[in-house]
Amino acid sequence: MLFHRNVIVVKEICRIMSTINNTFDVRFNLSGTLNLVLTDTTVSAPNGMVGFFTITQPDGSTRTGNVNSPDITAAGGSYTFALNRDSAGNVQCGTYTIKYTVTAPGYFSSDFTRSFVFQYSPVSLIVTQLFDVFTPNLSVRDNTTYAVSNFTAGSPTRSWSVSSTPTGTLTGSGVTQSFVFGGQYYSAQYAISLTSSILYTHSQYAWLTVNQTLTNSSSACIQPPPDFQHLVEDVSALKLELDEAVNTCQTYDKLKADFEYAITLLSHIINKLKTAETDNIYKDFNDLLLVLSNNQIPTCTPTNQPIPAYNIGGLDGAAWGTITGNIQQQTDLWNILQTLTGNTAQATETTKGIAELATQAETDTGTDDLRIVTPLKLKTLLDSRVGGYSVTIGDGVNTSYALSHGLNTRDVVVAIYKVSTNEQVITDVTATSTSVVTVSFFTAPASNSYRVVIKK
Repeated sequence: MLFHRNVIVVKEICRIMSTINNTFDVRFNLSGTLNLVLTDTTVSAPNGMVGFFTITQPDGSTRTGNVNSPDITAAGGSYTFALNRDSAGNVQCGTYTIKYTVTAPGYFSSDFTRSFVFQYSPVSLIVTQLFDVFTPNLSVRDNTTYAVSNFTAGSPTRSWSVSSTPTGTLTGSGVTQSFVFGGQYYSAQYAISLTSSILYTHSQYAWLTVNQTLTNSSSACIQPPPDFQHLVEDVSALKLELDEAVNTCQTYDKLKADFEYAITLLSHIINKLKTAETDNIYKDFNDLLLVLSNNQIPTCTPTNQPIPAYNIGGLDGAAWGTITGNIQQQTDLWNILQTLTGNTAQATETTKGIAELATQAETDTGTDDLRIVTPLKLKTLLDSRVGGYSVTIGDGVNTSYALSHGLNTRDVVVAIYKVSTNEQVITDVTATSTSVVTVSFFTAPASNSYRVVIKK
């Protein structure tokens, strides 16, 4: 009977000491300090359950917890572990192995292990500045593509900060952040920052997530555009600079190209104003400002005042320095523009002016002294007149070879070279036609033993 009671006790112990079915989630927190956050997700955890983690990183370093100082002290708890960095200071990519050991009174200790390859390339924030100083309309936009390979991106949480002296600090959380303050856009020096937080979930492992916070900081100086009078005066100044460059060491060709582009833009703007066609006119203004500032961003001198809408309608009857007249007639302004553009007569060797491009036929004829020949037409002409043909002959059987050169003339020069020595040889040559030359030998030449060159 004693033996029988012992068996009953053993069965009772086995019934009580069962195994805990434990599990956990893994999150890489890559915002600031690189951390691994491990969260217990055990279902039906017993009272008094505790657990600890053994973590092996890609560099081989291993951290082992201790049941006497557990990482998890209750079901649903989390443990944060500081990760090692790679040589560039980023999170290590590679194989991670994490073992979770749990125990509770009356239960056997149990282990649950997750082993996975972690590959992650963080995105970079892209902030686009949308500055229209003519309307005006000032804003910045988050144009970041948040996609990361092997992960599904959640919705980013954005936090904008736009600060300047006249406006203080403007904040927002949308994709686009406006600079409007009290219904006005201000000319000022701005400090701009965007902080964006996003959670990524692994495409294969739902328990593996990455949380990252990204920051982008920039600055911008906003100033109102110059009035139309100053634009015309700047174009005139560029013409004076061009005239002075003729007899100096300045880069005349660049100044000439800049001036011609500026005068084209200015004339284009005026044409739009005359016909009340203002689509994209502010882009034309911006392009004109850029070329007038030597294709450099002009020095910014903000006014710290609201930017008024650019009053193109106010140009009617306006006086622009020495250029006066009504915008619908443009008599005085057009006289100035014609003077600036220079002589529009036929260009010669000694006179600036306009000229027409030559056609291929006019280039081939070579008798027109008023038109300009382009590189393409010149190459076409030279190729047709300085053509050539070469071929290696000899087959050990034939003594005569009819060579089709396609040069369209009998007036050709034929040279024959022995391949083995590069020596020129003399043999019978007949201009059979305008496209064929026949070369004859006394005995059949060996295979590929002679090189024939035919030139006009």
